[in-house]
Amino acid sequence: MKIEELSHQITEDYVSELDPKEGYSLDPATIMLIATIVSEVIKMWRECKKNKEEAAKMATSPSRFERLALRQICVRTIGRREFYRSGDKLMESLLKNGQTLTPELVQQMYDEEEKDD
Repeated sequence: MKIEELSHQITEDYVSELDPKEGYSLDPATIMLIATIVSEVIKMWRECKKNKEEAAKMATSPSRFERLALRQICVRTIGRREFYRSGDKLMESLLKNGQTLTPELVQQMYDEEEKDD
């Protein structure tokens, strides 16, 4: 549930930043794409053996390498063409909402992701 809630918040931020003339809206497909990105980030944290405190710290202040990894996940998920069209705003929304993560929320997302596997 936490992944879904976070994905919804990120989608709201992302869509509000975009030009309404481009045809973007708050739709289930966009929320699902962003949920996929969030799930991929959680998998990356788990593969890097990040505990909940390290993952929360990485979310609140990511290094250049971590930003690059997030960018690659976004490109792989939404496609290169779409990323170059609106990826900066997506990255901004992801990073902005990542700053709100606490170790407890990260643990809940870890548990949720583990259940889904």
